[in-house]
Amino acid sequence: YYGSTYYGSTNYGSTAWIQVVYAGLLLAPRTFCVEYSYDCIPMVTRLSDPRNALSLLLLLVLLCFAIHLLRAARAPHARATMAASAWLLFPWFLASHIPLRLGTLIAERTMYLPSVGVILLVAHVLRPLPSRTRARGARHAWWWRRGGALPVGVTVGYLAALSLRRTLDWTSDETAFVSAVKVCPRSAKLNNQLCTLRSNQQRHAEALAHCEAAHAIDPQFCDVHSNFAFIYIARDDFARAVHHLNASLLTLTLTLTLTLTLTLARCTATSSRST
Repeated sequence: YYGSTYYGSTNYGSTAWIQVVYAGLLLAPRTFCVEYSYDCIPMVTRLSDPRNALSLLLLLVLLCFAIHLLRAARAPHARATMAASAWLLFPWFLASHIPLRLGTLIAERTMYLPSVGVILLVAHVLRPLPSRTRARGARHAWWWRRGGALPVGVTVGYLAALSLRRTLDWTSDETAFVSAVKVCPRSAKLNNQLCTLRSNQQRHAEALAHCEAAHAIDPQFCDVHSNFAFIYIARDDFARAVHHLNASLLTLTLTLTLTLTLTLARCTATSSRST
């Protein structure tokens, strides 16, 4: 579900753009999705793509951040800064597609630990700084109580409301995948997952619509064909079911299972018509 071009010439530009999207989700988590699989985040296919400028800007920001960390290594609060940065950067690096290739572009589960790092860094920046004089300390404390506490409280309340709403999305598989498709309607994998869910619920018209959407997004996504086959078996359309079974690139065990299911379905349909 990456699409055939991701690991070709578009690798570097697309990987860089994924980091920009990842950073945006960490800093402004307005919406979340189970995972941002192909083609939820359109790939970068040209050097002239304007998104490359944002990728370079993010790279520059990260380099400046790294230089700042090195320079501040001996500062009084260096340990806290390094610890918070480690919570952010190490998990992000592992999920960045740079050291290894993952099975999805971005997944919500890969952002939990980096989110902790962002929170620690924000708290570290907003902490009351030690002052050399009592007068300065008093002025800083007054500013924090009057000027800083209110916007921080509003931000925390807003993020808490988003967290509660997101928790409700995880009530069941259905609510999770329905919300995911709303955020990423161009994801072949998520449409295929919802196709499987609707097919299991015997809601074949909806299942077929999601399978067709997944196939239109990524015609090479072989798992969609097995779902097509199950839908057509349920509709007693065995010719189309066989076509999609032949088109799917399935393992031998699953192929035998589907073939046996098709045979049993044919026998059942034949016996019911004869009676």
